[in-house]
Parts: sequence; structure tokens; C-alpha cells
Amino acid sequence: MQKKQKIGFLYILPALVLFFIFVAYPIIFNFYIGFHKWSGLGEPVWVGLKNYKKVFSEPVFKTVLKNFVIITGLFVILDSVFGMIIAAFLNLKLKMSKAARLLIYLPNILSSVVIGYAFQMLLETNNGIVNVWLRKLGLQNLAQQWLINPKLVIYVILAILLWQGVGFAMVLYTSGISGIPQELYEAAKIDGAGETKQFFYITVPLLRGTTYTLVILNVITYIKLFDLVQVLTNGGPGTTTYTFTIYVYNKAFTLYDMGGASAVATIMLVISLILTAIQLKMYDKGKE
Repeated sequence: MQKKQKIGFLYILPALVLFFIFVAYPIIFNFYIGFHKWSGLGEPVWVGLKNYKKVFSEPVFKTVLKNFVIITGLFVILDSVFGMIIAAFLNLKLKMSKAARLLIYLPNILSSVVIGYAFQMLLETNNGIVNVWLRKLGLQNLAQQWLINPKLVIYVILAILLWQGVGFAMVLYTSGISGIPQELYEAAKIDGAGETKQFFYITVPLLRGTTYTLVILNVITYIKLFDLVQVLTNGGPGTTTYTFTIYVYNKAFTLYDMGGASAVATIMLVISLILTAIQLKMYDKGKE
């Protein structure tokens, strides 16, 4: 090995060591424990695929998958749509557009725990500010058990996530729009295209790469959703709002079923890899 190559290897060695300790080893150990029965103490006992069979047979796993599809699927669509519309609208150089961007992006930098506690107080059934004001305005029929109603709560969580996350989508799309040549819009104006047609025939197609990037980031982020839901509902009522991470947490630290928790974590990893591979394939096709 040449001297330059040795020096280069020494430069990346600390990063490789940290990667192995904090990324590679935990993944390998998690995969290993998924085939064992282990409470976290003593020696793991080999059980083969029993943990995976047990997870797939549990009704709560079906709830977790359903919540993942609802939250991630709807969030990905709505976040992209609203983010693009807001970015295009604020790109018109209207008054207070800079202040509007700041206000829309602000929730994205707030802690999810803080947001969770804030909305918990706002949406509390009896004394929450939302229901109190609805009753004062004579709209008591609209007052709901926002965080207790099993049919409603998952969509309340989705709305809060959109409020928190749409600012990030807006920033990405704003950056993408700034990279679109203005000559295209000027040519469209000469041809008689209004702002609506310019949006659908120029802006949307040319932001396809940004959309794919946003989708990949959102899927990876929201398959790990934990803190906001944990604070708002603790996975309740019952297991109605269980996410993958809440499911893993309860298996590991409430039931002390480390093998089952590792099996669920491995399933999460596989789903993430499959979805990311599909999205990257679509991204590559979009560039072509």
C-alpha cells in the first residue's frame, strides 16, 4: 500500500470505527437477538423464527401497519401538495412573504415533545382551549374527544404532523423553484399561459426530483415516529395509535420481550429499505 493510501486510510479510520460501533454493530446485534428469546438479562435462548411468527400473528401488528399506511401515505401526499402550493404562492413576491415563510417553517424547528404537550392541552376534551371556545361560540356540536375517539385520533395526529412538517417541504420546494429558469415562464406568458397553467405545466414537472427527495425523507422519518404520539396519546386509546417505534418500546421495556422487539425493528428496517429502493428507482426514472 502506498504512503498516500495509508494516510488516506488513517483519515477515515475514526469514522469507520464510529460507524461500526454505533451503526453496524447495533444492526447486527438486533438481527441476532430477533432469533432469540431474551429479557435483557441472562443468556439469549435460540427460538428461530418464533418471534417473527408471533409478531405477525398479533392484532396490534396489523394496527401498526394500518397506522403506518395512513400516516405516512397521507402525509407524503398532503405534505408534498401543500408544500408545493405554499412555496409557489410565496414565490410571487407578495408583501409579508418572508414573514409568512418564517411562521410556516417555525413549527419544524420546535421539539416534538413540546408540540405534543401543547396540543394535548389544546385538545383536552373538557377543558382544552379548542373545545372551550367551540362551546363559547355555540358550536358545541363540533367539540370532540379529539385524542380519545378511536376513529378520529389518528387523523388529528396526521393534522398536527402536517402543521409541523409542511414548512420543511415549503423550503425544499422554494429552493427547487428558484432553480427553474425564468425564461420558461416568460415564454409561457408570451404563449398566453396564465399562472395556473404555468404551475401545472412548468413548476410541477420540474419539481419532480424535489418531490422524490421529499418522499424518501418523509418515509424514513415517519416510520420512526415516536415522541409526538407518545406524548399525545401514549399509543392509545388502547393500541389505536401504536406506531412501529411505540410497539418496539413497549415490547422491549414493558413486556421485556427483547427478541420480539428486535424482530419488529428488523421488519421496520426491511420495509424502509424496500420503500427507499422503490423511490430511488422512481427518482432515477424521473431524471431520465
